[in-house]
Amino acid sequence: MVLEFFAQQGFTVEGIDLSPEAVAMVDRRGYSASVCDLECDDIAGGYDVILCLEVLQQVHDPVSVLIKLKQALAADGELIVSLPNEFHLISRLQLMIGNSHLGKFTHSHLRLFSPERDRELFARAGLEIACKKHLSIVPPRLRWLARLSRPFAVWLPSSFALSSLYRVRAK
Repeated sequence: MVLEFFAQQGFTVEGIDLSPEAVAMVDRRGYSASVCDLECDDIAGGYDVILCLEVLQQVHDPVSVLIKLKQALAADGELIVSLPNEFHLISRLQLMIGNSHLGKFTHSHLRLFSPERDRELFARAGLEIACKKHLSIVPPRLRWLARLSRPFAVWLPSSFALSSLYRVRAK
């Protein structure tokens, strides 16, 4: 659990989630959490860091959510955002052979992102990218292949990154 990791590093943490079950699990582990719909509910301000990990693809209006999160940051606060790359090489090949997860009823993503779309999203929300890391489509358990694939994820993230992690802040 991400919250637990940061608490163990000495950070004061607070979780929010749309799922009451997830919030109850966090509460049982002894951490502060509350149910919150990022699109509808207000968020208290003054956070030094906000993590928004694999969330924006599941909301109707990611720009509005990012603006709301930006407003909840302290003056020098930063937002850490991870977004999936729905158009990496494997996904494209699966689409070509008619075996894609995109568009299936069980697919929960309302918005589809790619590194190019990520930059546009942040710009529209008045955020600038301070740092980024593209994560390779090759799983870490395939050690030597994962190591070989890392430069491709950096050079051609649209094709070789499974997801991207960004540190962004207000412009």
